Amino acid sequence: MSDQAFRRCRLNPPLTGEIVSLGGTLRAIFIPDSIALKNPTELGEALLAYRFQLSREDIRLLRLIMADLTNDQITERMHLAEVGSVKNRIESLFKRLGVDRRTGAALIGAEYGLRAESASPAQPNGGS
Repeated sequence: MSDQAFRRCRLNPPLTGEIVSLGGTLRAIFIPDSIALKNPTELGEALLAYRFQLSREDIRLLRLIMADLTNDQITERMHLAEVGSVKNRIESLFKRLGVDRRTGAALIGAEYGLRAESASPAQPNGGS
């Protein structure tokens, strides 16, 4: 591209923001200040949800899988009635992600900058 063409393409005023590393195949992305994300990983989460048609519950399930929780622990965390519900949800998630193991699902989550949900259950207010 010639200098003259480059000058015509420049934004006026210049675009400001930050380059955020998400890891994996999506190594980095420029996030303009105008987007005003509270947390840059929100963008990776949004891209993951869009790419694989995932709901908020699916994203939460993936975070719990990334935390290496058992089906029983996931059932408790997601306040589900039975472990069979979690197994069905995991199978559905695996199909959408195109994987057949938890490791594959966790790798895809990591590629989009998703972080594992804390392995310890949240303490109720005033709990020790």
